[in-house]
Amino acid sequence: MKLVVLFLMFNSFSASVLDIVRNQLPKINSLDEAEFHMKLLEKEKGTEAKAYYASMFFMKAKYVKFPLSKYNNFKKGKTALDQLVKENSANVEIR
Repeated sequence: MKLVVLFLMFNSFSASVLDIVRNQLPKINSLDEAEFHMKLLEKEKGTEAKAYYASMFFMKAKYVKFPLSKYNNFKKGKTALDQLVKENSANVEIR
């Protein structure tokens, strides 16, 4: 149900995908929502979008059930985010 609301909100407003993800990040409550936001962010090319994409791996790790999957998602997110911080150390939003 929440995904439908997000989809309608996405289509009805002219806000960017990054703004939508930025506002919805603290409200993500399931693995499906995290994957939905990851799909939205895959098409974006900015460094902030890549940082939010990496943070979605942390959200997936929060909601996945198996410990190894939690670890793998956390590791993917950490590696990607560390690389972005290293490349863009002046960008406050990424740090």
